[in-house]
Amino acid sequence: MEKVIHYCWFGGNPLSETAVKSLASWEKFAPGFEVKQWNEDNFDFASCSWSRDAYTAGLWAFVSDYVRFKVLDEYGGIYMDVGSELIRDISPLLKSVPFTAIEESSLTATTGLIVAVEPHDPVIQACVERYESMVFSSDPDFLDKITVNEVFTAELQKIGFERVNKEQHFSDWLVLDSKAFNPVYGLGGYHIKRETYSIHRSSGSWVEPKYRIKRNVVRKCSPFIGRRLSQILGRILMELADGGLAVGTKKIFGVVREKIVKGEKS
Repeated sequence: MEKVIHYCWFGGNPLSETAVKSLASWEKFAPGFEVKQWNEDNFDFASCSWSRDAYTAGLWAFVSDYVRFKVLDEYGGIYMDVGSELIRDISPLLKSVPFTAIEESSLTATTGLIVAVEPHDPVIQACVERYESMVFSSDPDFLDKITVNEVFTAELQKIGFERVNKEQHFSDWLVLDSKAFNPVYGLGGYHIKRETYSIHRSSGSWVEPKYRIKRNVVRKCSPFIGRRLSQILGRILMELADGGLAVGTKKIFGVVREKIVKGEKS
């Protein structure tokens, strides 16, 4: 495998503080790797209707959804999003290529945490072909369903991946559980284990604005009141901000009723 870490940065803005910190960690904990940025200057995003239309809409994260697979297909190597901050040398994993990791909340295998492949890997090729056949839409409901995690996970499921949070071996792939690249974030901060290689500081730039309220509450409050309470508080504030007091309260009670019914059935 070529010793290069790829990442995407479209839109022309300066790198965020999170990105700068992550890149520094890659240089420290991925010794001997070239770090390569892909952007408007070195990738023809207009060659694919998905990335072209996402770029026109100013949705840079969805441009990178296609670009990462195209680059990995052609060159191989490692891809990580700029929110993935390494805290441990990943050299021991290099004997297990191809590999990726599970996101704790969605139980998806995700390139954003990490993926390492040789050029022309069949799973990566299938993802490229899927994006090249899809029509992009900026509709929030569409974007919520057609995520890069779901596309990648669907292709891995065809060869044996299960949506459970455990280390998995199938075909020639290794999929690490969430402790490795997506440790729980809750009371006290990140719950680092001895097998943890990175922490993921997702910006959620692709998320619909109202959902960013919940993400921000969870991010800021989890170290103090725990993840679950932070999620509840974030959901309440999100619904109130989105629908006002009357509509927001109605939605909140609707969610509570739904949870109670599900609990009774189970």
